[in-house]
Amino acid sequence: MPTDISPDQAVVLVVDVQNDYCHPRGVLGRRGVDCSSALAAVERIGALLPVARAVGIPVLHVHTEHSRWTDTPGWRRRGQGGATLEAETDPIVAAGSWGAQPHGDLVADGDFTFVKHRYSAFAFTPLELVLSGLGRPTLVLVGLTSDVCVRATGVDAVSRGHGPVLVADATATLGVVSQATASAEFAATIGPVVTTTELLSCWSRSSGGAP
Repeated sequence: MPTDISPDQAVVLVVDVQNDYCHPRGVLGRRGVDCSSALAAVERIGALLPVARAVGIPVLHVHTEHSRWTDTPGWRRRGQGGATLEAETDPIVAAGSWGAQPHGDLVADGDFTFVKHRYSAFAFTPLELVLSGLGRPTLVLVGLTSDVCVRATGVDAVSRGHGPVLVADATATLGVVSQATASAEFAATIGPVVTTTELLSCWSRSSGGAP
């Protein structure tokens, strides 16, 4: 367990918990993707966030939106030349759509919410400014997906001097990469990997009792 994950050093970032990625009627669910691992991660996030708030840890949420204003030709071609995503015929997390809306009720009053248009939560967003204002070095990452957007955010975080931490059972993969592989690669090249149980224990000790 990293020593700088204590409540006065950490920020929690919830990545892309949205209907198109989580709900069976979302774009991925309609394409036949099994979203059960995403829903299990969301359940653990739902248990983690109230504790984080109770011990004074800021909670940030980032949601992806795609639209004609931000989808450049190169961005539309991502994923095997565009064949994987089929953005023209079945757009995912389209701005203003039900699929782009947050899934569940994870967002609470006092949380900070912002939008991204690329994999990383640092790309063309206010995240760097917000983290500078908070002055907390550790970015605790939860959400979707461990091998794409969460990983890209972790890479950018460590490149900018932050300390990214992956919460293994509060994140998930939805593609060909397993969660175990994504977690191992994160630990090897980006930052520590922990569980919600370890986090809750750490935060409980730091706050002087049970959260």
